[in-house]
Order: sequence, then structure tokens, then C-alpha cells
Amino acid sequence: MSAHELAGRLGTLRSRLADAEIPMAAPETEEELIDLVREAREGGLKVLPIGNGTRLGGVHGCGADLLLSTRKLTGVVAYEPGDGTVTARAGTLMSELAEAISLGGHRLTPDVPRPAEATLGGVLADSWSGGDRLRFGPTRHHVLGLRVLSSDGVVTKTGGRLVKNVTGFELHRLYAGSGGGLCLILEASLRLFAAGSGALALRAAQRAPGRCDRPHPRSLWRGVVSHSDLGRSLRARRERTRPHRGASSRSALVRG
Repeated sequence: MSAHELAGRLGTLRSRLADAEIPMAAPETEEELIDLVREAREGGLKVLPIGNGTRLGGVHGCGADLLLSTRKLTGVVAYEPGDGTVTARAGTLMSELAEAISLGGHRLTPDVPRPAEATLGGVLADSWSGGDRLRFGPTRHHVLGLRVLSSDGVVTKTGGRLVKNVTGFELHRLYAGSGGGLCLILEASLRLFAAGSGALALRAAQRAPGRCDRPHPRSLWRGVVSHSDLGRSLRARRERTRPHRGASSRSALVRG
């Protein structure tokens, strides 16, 4: 069975990728997705798992016969506010997931750009991090467990839904960032963080971008000192804090 025939059974969608038209299927149930992968394997077709396709580019998809999207497999499976964990299906949008856990006082990481377009499975498969990586670390560190589909149509689990239940080999961290080359992510469990009480944004403007060496007297940067002034300040501080000569010997005599 050809890729077009397989995709046509579930509603063919077209995607132009790498200057070639590749049929794309978006199954509405997990059972349909599993059957599609098994039939593609029997037909010798190369399948590329995707979410909404927001991060496709370059060599991704080259040589693929069929794009298999999880965008219709959505919804939160379990949310445990007391444990700070959430489990959701791969096609769930990051914005919807963040809104669901905000009711329990939690925030979602990674804080990726375009959360209304990016799916949970796509973010994890690409190991996509946001601006909060500097504080919370890479995405794979917050994955507690995954339920995945292998290329032969077998569903497996790795990790767990709760922090205390995570045992065995951490294959979920290996799958995160694999780009769909090792498996197709069906469901993911994440560790959450407490939401902050507010947000603060700082903005600074400079009138003459080409004259950074001489800040404007009324600019926000008038308190910044030059390197030479900073060096003199540090040397003066060392001189003030340097112990007097003979201090160590006098202290030894007193202790003795």
C-alpha cells in the first residue's frame, strides 16, 4: 500500500517540505495511528513523526514517504497539583497545557516561543528549550516518563508519572531530542514548578547606538563605570582590606 493510500484513509493533508510534496496523515485516535505505522512498516515506507510542523526545516523529512502528525491526539491525562506533575497526550498544545496547570498554581517549562502552535510531543522530540532554560535547565531534565510507539507498532513505557515512581533506565531522556528517529511520542509526564507571584520586564533605550563608549548623561546607563575606573576601585578595595604587616605573627603569639 502506498503512502498516499494510507494517508487518504484518514484524510490526506499536504505539506511542502524540502521542495517535495509529502503526504501527511493526522489520525484521530491512538489505535488508528498504531495501525497506520504497522501498515507503513509492512509496505516498507519511511515515516516521519511530527506535531504541527512548526520546527521542520533543513534536512528534516528528506527521504520520508509519509508525515505522521499527532496533532489530533490531545488532552490532559492526569494532573497532580500536590506532586507538581502533569501527564498529557503528544498533540496537546503547550499553551493549553500551561493554562490547565495554572489553575493549580504551577508553571510549565520549557517556555517555548509560539506556544499556541507547538505541541508537547514535538517540543520533547526536538528537545526545544525556551528562555527559562537558564533557570530550570534543559527540557529533558523535566521529563518523568514517556509512552512511545516504536517503528514496529509496539507501545512501550519508560519512567513514570510521579517523581517517586521513576525507576529503571531513563530512556525518556534519550528519546527527548531524538527528532522522532527512535520512536513516536504518544504521551508524556512532566515535572512542574511553582508559578511566580508576578512578572517584571526591563527595557532600556539608547539615543545613539553607535556611541556606546559615551553614555548620554540622562540615560539609564550613566551609573556604569569604565574599565579603568573599575580597576582603580578594585585596587583601592584590596588595599583597604589587606592585613597589616606582622598581624599574622602577633596573632600566633596571642594564641600561643
